[in-house]
Amino acid sequence: MENKYFSLNVWQRDEKFFIKSGVTEGFLTVRFTLHPKYNQNDTLSGSQLLVKNTELKLLIKDLIDEEFERESDRLSLFGEFDDDGITINIKDQNYRNLFKQPIISLNFNEMIESIQQIIFGDEIILDIEIKFK
Repeated sequence: MENKYFSLNVWQRDEKFFIKSGVTEGFLTVRFTLHPKYNQNDTLSGSQLLVKNTELKLLIKDLIDEEFERESDRLSLFGEFDDDGITINIKDQNYRNLFKQPIISLNFNEMIESIQQIIFGDEIILDIEIKFK
């Protein structure tokens, strides 16, 4: 996946499902790297920064949507879920939690800030936690 400012390379996908005490939970994990397609030493104007951040938001949103689409058949085997039961978690390659929010109140600006703490080219771990009804 890529756009004008970034290239996003997914290199591993994993899913886990647990049933305990009558509650089913699923975890879709995506490991990816993010690479800038611009010279990091260049000074970007305010409008360029806005476009860059917007493009990064769209890449991450597309990645999340793609994971739900990719796993939709498998997810349906475990029951129903809605946005109330979905949490987005961003970790660095050392599994340090940088961001965690329910998808219904997801603040993409905060998510992007957490992703930008990670050095370009390092692994970013996106966990999508799902609680089924």
